[in-house]
Amino acid sequence: MWIARHRYLLRLSRSGCGANSLHEGRPVYNEGLPLVLRGKADTPALLVAVQGILDRYEVLRTRLVSEDGRLYQQIDPVGILKVHYEDWSARGEAFASIERQAIDRCAEVIAAPYDLGMDHPCRSLVLKLSEELHVWCFAVHHSVGDNWSLSHVMPSDFFALYEAARDGRSADLPEISLHYADYAAWQRSEAMAGILEQELDWWKRHLNGAPEVLELPFDHARPAERKHEGRRTETAGFTSEQWRAIEAYAVARGGTPFMVFVAALSGLLSRVTPSGDIVLGTPHVMKPDAALWDEFGYFGNTLSLRTQVDHEETFNDLFDRAKGTVNDAFAHQYVPFEEIVAALGLRPVNETPVFQVLLVMHA
Repeated sequence: MWIARHRYLLRLSRSGCGANSLHEGRPVYNEGLPLVLRGKADTPALLVAVQGILDRYEVLRTRLVSEDGRLYQQIDPVGILKVHYEDWSARGEAFASIERQAIDRCAEVIAAPYDLGMDHPCRSLVLKLSEELHVWCFAVHHSVGDNWSLSHVMPSDFFALYEAARDGRSADLPEISLHYADYAAWQRSEAMAGILEQELDWWKRHLNGAPEVLELPFDHARPAERKHEGRRTETAGFTSEQWRAIEAYAVARGGTPFMVFVAALSGLLSRVTPSGDIVLGTPHVMKPDAALWDEFGYFGNTLSLRTQVDHEETFNDLFDRAKGTVNDAFAHQYVPFEEIVAALGLRPVNETPVFQVLLVMHA
């Protein structure tokens, strides 16, 4: 799967992000991870570690360039990205004030728009608030960094790099044998073309006749266009006993807790909507080769889980159907969601196509 890199086509589901990270002034494609380091830290080692992260992942050094009407990703050389460092430790202000300013500064870095034709898709700021408190704000455009990369791949590599720099030794990190460029090329290869065509045919059959909109009992009409403005968040949790019961049920029926949630949420929604035909969306990380697990990038896709709910059946029946839905969807996971939407001819302006409810489960 290795290719010669420097300039290569975008992966299929990256094409939809385009070069503009704003939606009506809001940075909807911006991601960020402020990492707070408490305790006496070695500032020079910290800066070396951050620079190591910027040099390690070549996807962070890419820009979008247009040639002959097509968008390509141009990889720039190691060292072109630099760490921005600000030392606030001598300001002499109250900690509460410094903390608020640091939060605002990180929010500013994360929210700033990207011009991906000119800018690299990441920013890195290290703030030294005191000898015992540092903040590293790592911001990326969503097209090059998914949640798994930000929460699992990068922190693990960062701490290995920091400890090595502090101890004056080389970091013991696995060599990245497959890069994001290889993944993008594989997805567009001739070998994958036939597979994607077969999977797309399956998705068209799977979603044929599904309701385009889940008619939830809203207390007011949807806006004419999507605004990406949520107004309310409700939080609920499971007790340890409840979670153990969910796991035990899933295992006993040859499934997973996620399948329990698909069945339960589909059943619930079927009781508050006119239809028992429920489609949920779920994001997942798509890394077809084990060597890609150490690579940073946007490997995300969104799957549509369609479950038919029959109120005359038991929950066991519903769970078995949901289990089949999940297994089938993951067996056809390689087609980008955008390709499915285009094939179905859906172009809604005030709701998400195919589904309007997401079920997200983080490990």
